[in-house]
Amino acid sequence: YTIGTNASCLSITQDIIYDGISDNAGQWNHSTSGTLTTNFINTDNPFHLNQDLFISKYTNGSSITFTKPSGNDTALAGSVIKVPMYFNGAMTNQIQVQYLLSGVPVSNNLVINPYFNQNDSNQWQIPSIPFSAWSFPGGNIFNGVKFAFAGYDTSGAKGLYWDYFQLQFGNNNVSNKIYVDSTKIISGNEYYFKNGVPFLAG
Repeated sequence: YTIGTNASCLSITQDIIYDGISDNAGQWNHSTSGTLTTNFINTDNPFHLNQDLFISKYTNGSSITFTKPSGNDTALAGSVIKVPMYFNGAMTNQIQVQYLLSGVPVSNNLVINPYFNQNDSNQWQIPSIPFSAWSFPGGNIFNGVKFAFAGYDTSGAKGLYWDYFQLQFGNNNVSNKIYVDSTKIISGNEYYFKNGVPFLAG
């Protein structure tokens, strides 16, 4: 793929939230709340490198919070959160995401199900959600992200995998709409596209 002579390249930076405990030393700390069964060093189905997070059971209101080890991030136009997910069966319950500052919510609690296919199981999906999908009445500075479940799955028969969660900054053309992914290699880097807008895949 060749970039035109009058085109400019995007400068996209990443902040890794979770990438397998042993796969990335700079990732965020994590904590859980409520009743859920997790394995943060699962090795049987990683999306990236060697480990992923496997959630085999959860109850209504249970959650996982990731907290930046030091410093803060800023929710700005052109920022997205990328959350690769793999479902072992249809995801019939809601997943909610909220941004925090020192444990205090600064955004609304957004249901992210419209950003992935709830019935698409047994393969990885890569939802990328722009910060513009949230409102930030508490200010746009944050250092934590909370993922909560609305509903129950205590059977242990299905479960879901998460991996390579990250924030991406620097794309000022991000849309709040939902589009089918495509991918291309540009200058040796893999990008995936939503309505023609590229996002660095990793």
